[in-house]
Amino acid sequence: MRGVAAACSLLALTSCGMAGGLRVEPAPTTPALPVPFAEAPAMTESVGVAGAQVAKGLSVRTAPVAIAFSPEAVWALFTGAQTRELARLDPTTGVETAPRQPLPVDARGLAVSSADGVWLSGHDRVFRIDPTTGVATTSIALDGSPGRILLAHGALLVLVHAGTGGELEAFDPTSGHRRWHAPVGPGPVALTTWRGQVWVADHIAHDLRSFDQDTGRTISVRQLPGARARAEPVELSARRDALLVCLTDQLMVLPDSVSQPVVTLGHLRALAFAASPHGLWVLATTPSDPTPALYRVDSALQPIRLGGDAVAIATGGGQVWVANRGLNVVTHAPDLP
Repeated sequence: MRGVAAACSLLALTSCGMAGGLRVEPAPTTPALPVPFAEAPAMTESVGVAGAQVAKGLSVRTAPVAIAFSPEAVWALFTGAQTRELARLDPTTGVETAPRQPLPVDARGLAVSSADGVWLSGHDRVFRIDPTTGVATTSIALDGSPGRILLAHGALLVLVHAGTGGELEAFDPTSGHRRWHAPVGPGPVALTTWRGQVWVADHIAHDLRSFDQDTGRTISVRQLPGARARAEPVELSARRDALLVCLTDQLMVLPDSVSQPVVTLGHLRALAFAASPHGLWVLATTPSDPTPALYRVDSALQPIRLGGDAVAIATGGGQVWVANRGLNVVTHAPDLP
C-alpha cells in the first residue's frame, strides 16, 4: 500500500510557536501525495476476533452512541427511544464491571476525567452524574443546545448552538460557575485543547479557531482546506507534538512546519477519528462500501471490517474502542506501536 508511508511522516513532527494576537491565515495547499489505501481488501476477521466483543446492549432497545476513555474505565452511552444507560467497562479487558445505570432521557453527549467525573449533555443543559446511581448531581442550564463537551485542564468546555451563532463556554466542574465564554462560528463540531489553547473546528464557517484556555480570548482563526470539495471537519485530536485535524477527506497537522502538513485520505470518507501515542485511527466508508470500517492511516495495516453501523471511536489502555450502533455492541482491537 504505497502512500501509507506518506502518513507515517505525521509521526515525525517539529514544534512551532504561535504569536499572540488575532490573525487570519489562509488554508494550506494540499500536496500531491500518493493515495493511501488505494485498495481496501476485505478482512474475514471482525474486530470481535481481533480484539474482544463486549458490552452488548441489554436489549434491542439500546445501542451505543458515544464512548470515552479514562484510566479507571471505558464509559459507553447506550440510547434507545425512551431509554438511556451508562455502561462502565474494564479498560484492559473490556468487560462490564458494574450494573448499568439508567440516565435522564435527554442524555446524548459524554465526557469523563479522573478528577471531574462523568458529564453528559442534554437538550439544553450539561450535567454531572453519580456513575453508581445514574442520578444527576450537578446541572448547568445553557442558553442553547449543547454540542461537543470536553473535560480538560480543570474545566468543562461546551460548544453551544444558539440561533444562527455558536458559543464556546468554559465552566468550573466543581461549582458549575461559568468562567468565560467566546463566540465561535455557526456550526462548531469539534473541540480539543493543545498548548494552552482551546481549539474549535466549524463545518459551516469552515475554519479552525483557537482561544486562550484561561480567558477565552481569541488567538487565531484559519481557514481549513477542502472547502470547494465540501470536505467537512470531523474531529480534532491533540498529541504532545501536534494538533491533528481530521476532515472527511484529509488529515491536517499543526504546526504546519512539518514536511507534509496535509495528507489526503484517498477514497476514504472519514466519519470519526482518534489519535493515540501509537497510531492514527479513522472510522470511514468508501464509495463502494457504505458500511464503516476501521483504518489505521499511519501504517500498512489492512482495514478492520466491523459490520453493523459503527458511530464512534476512542483510544486508551492500549486499545482502540468502537461503539457499533448497528450491532448493539462496543468492541475493541489492539492499538499497537
